[in-house]
Amino acid sequence: MVTPDNQINLLKFLMDNLVTSFKPNRIFAGTPADWGSYFDPSNNLIIRFPSTWRITDSAPGRPTSIDGSTGSLRIQSQSVSAPLDEAAARNWVSANVPGATVTSAKETKRSDLSGFMVAYTYTDADGNQNSGLALLLNGASNTLYSANLRIFEANVDLNVDTAQVAHADLMKILSSFQFLTGIKVPLPTPTPTYTLPPPTATSEVTATPAATGTGTIEATTEVTAESTTAPTAAPSNTSVPPTNTAAPTNTSVPPTNTPKPPTATSTPTTEVTAESTPA
Repeated sequence: MVTPDNQINLLKFLMDNLVTSFKPNRIFAGTPADWGSYFDPSNNLIIRFPSTWRITDSAPGRPTSIDGSTGSLRIQSQSVSAPLDEAAARNWVSANVPGATVTSAKETKRSDLSGFMVAYTYTDADGNQNSGLALLLNGASNTLYSANLRIFEANVDLNVDTAQVAHADLMKILSSFQFLTGIKVPLPTPTPTYTLPPPTATSEVTATPAATGTGTIEATTEVTAESTTAPTAAPSNTSVPPTNTAAPTNTSVPPTNTPKPPTATSTPTTEVTAESTPA
């Protein structure tokens, strides 16, 4: 037990209460310490398996798949109309394992639960001959707990003693399938995934005004082009030089305007000459 250096009272509390509440669970005695385990808090089912096996699919209250190099496990709980007898247990295997042929069935118990172990053979999708052993336990309220073990060997009846000795590790897996009582583990709160679609819908609406803005920019560009062309065309149509000279921007042209007054005075000179002729 480790606590912060300023939590002396917490350390004393743990020493007084934790040690007395620490109790071993005898049902897993004899299973290797390095084995993994799977516990479903929704129904308090637990099973152990070799460390080289991996959980490939699981969720609280849902079927769980555990795969290894020599076999695979399928763990689940389901509601049934009535507790299974031997005939119903055989039918369960035929319904849940396509093409299965039941070879034997015998009664079994796990703690306070009773049921059957049904051995069978089947052919997988690749045409390989395999074997299996389904452990079916009748629970309360017509609930069936099942651990379906499949092994990649042909014609193996795991209800036979000699086969159980030859496959001792596989039988330890099924012997660890238990229903634990008195354990209260809070269920995890699933993270909702349905909140993702609304942002996607909002972004699509935002994209519509963006297209409208593009159209406005194109219209502005066209108007600017027309206004630029109009002033350029006006000077080209006017052929009168004085129009170009009168541009107020040419402030350096005053010397050009000064010769024009003498040109205007030459007209009165012509009138004086006309008067002298009658005299």
